[in-house]
Amino acid sequence: MTATALTGCGVHAPVKPQERLDERTGITIATLPRPIELVQLGRQTFEKRLSFAYLGPVEWNRAGNVSYSLWVHVAPGDDAPVGDLRLPGQVSVKLDDGLLTLVAVDTPSLQIDAYQPAVAWGQTVQFDLSAEALGRLASSHVLELHLLGANGSPIVFLPSRADHLSLQDYARVRRAGAY
Repeated sequence: MTATALTGCGVHAPVKPQERLDERTGITIATLPRPIELVQLGRQTFEKRLSFAYLGPVEWNRAGNVSYSLWVHVAPGDDAPVGDLRLPGQVSVKLDDGLLTLVAVDTPSLQIDAYQPAVAWGQTVQFDLSAEALGRLASSHVLELHLLGANGSPIVFLPSRADHLSLQDYARVRRAGAY
């Protein structure tokens, strides 16, 4: 299985982004109510726990100067150790129209977290995300997170549920300028 179509069934209730103000810096961030959960592609057995990954878009509003990032958190199981996510070429997202290679960025230190990490021992990194890349992410029916393992082998994560509609809602509201 090399691609996963994100399709949902039934009625979709629009997801409203959460906006929070960091009072110390004056920066407002807008996030999904919860990050998208992905599970490592592979066969789970009783002897090993698979790794999970989580991702979510973040809008940074600094007095009207808006930028985006993609928050990624990896909660490693006891299967394949993940390499350092901050290194160049370590993380990419497969979308309908190809790979989106992610580049780690430093973000302001805030009193609030964009998302809550799933585990304390995981890796959490923010990646640069342009408005165009956010649109690609939101419109894609394929969403796979590709990482390199500590030994250089590829590790693929697939969504555990169809969350692409929440990404579409997020992108639509952010483009409309709803702050």
